Amino acid sequence: SPIPNGSRQANYLGHFALTTRLLPLLTRTAAGRSGRGRVVHLTSGAHRGAPPEGVPLSLASINDARLGGYARYGMAKLASLAFAAEL
Repeated sequence: SPIPNGSRQANYLGHFALTTRLLPLLTRTAAGRSGRGRVVHLTSGAHRGAPPEGVPLSLASINDARLGGYARYGMAKLASLAFAAEL
């Protein structure tokens, strides 16, 4: 079944918002232990369904009606991978 346009919000932005809000607490907690904290992101191979050019940064591109649901889901997963690598 097709993934609705909200897939990026549900599959990436929610995780991004939660992680960035918890990051100060994780950093403070880690300072009292080994000095290192850990954030674990689980994903799937669906990032391979993203368009070859990757994740568009403009709102118009993200909501492009020509993109299928799998491509939008793949972009959300690719964004999650990039965010995890940046952490």
